[in-house]
Amino acid sequence: FEDVSPYRLKQYNNRWYLICCRMPDGRFSNYALDRMVSYSVADDVEFMPCPVDIDEHFDDIIGVTYVSDAPVEKVIFAGSPKEIQFILTKPLHWTQKRPTQEQQQELHERFPSVPCDWIFLTIECKWNFELITTLYSFGERIVVLSPERVVKDIKEKLNKMLHLYK
Repeated sequence: FEDVSPYRLKQYNNRWYLICCRMPDGRFSNYALDRMVSYSVADDVEFMPCPVDIDEHFDDIIGVTYVSDAPVEKVIFAGSPKEIQFILTKPLHWTQKRPTQEQQQELHERFPSVPCDWIFLTIECKWNFELITTLYSFGERIVVLSPERVVKDIKEKLNKMLHLYK
């Protein structure tokens, strides 16, 4: 068992998580409620007040996994007109933007392998497991173009999956 100071319940992907601070190192952690077997109140352990504004703290991520040393980065991806319409009506992150028509043209010039009728979108968030999983879930219907770390992670997942199906 681990002593924690609980701060918030947060839902992601139809699962509820307890967002808390681990004692004594003060690192954020999350625990899926449906996986908890039991808990007890530690009367002899002092509650650690949250060192940040918890709502702002988790604004920079998709999901519940906060990687403290990950920078906020602009993620550029493109998708078919049909898929992008779906993503526009259910944004991946609150920072999601559709570049202007002029910016779309510049992005097509920068990424010539993207089909000419595909539409670019951007989000600005920190790298984490849920970001990769969310983007990966669209399969061949989108292509992630930047940053390189995200592209690399998706390629690695694809290669591992391809290996399983050989």
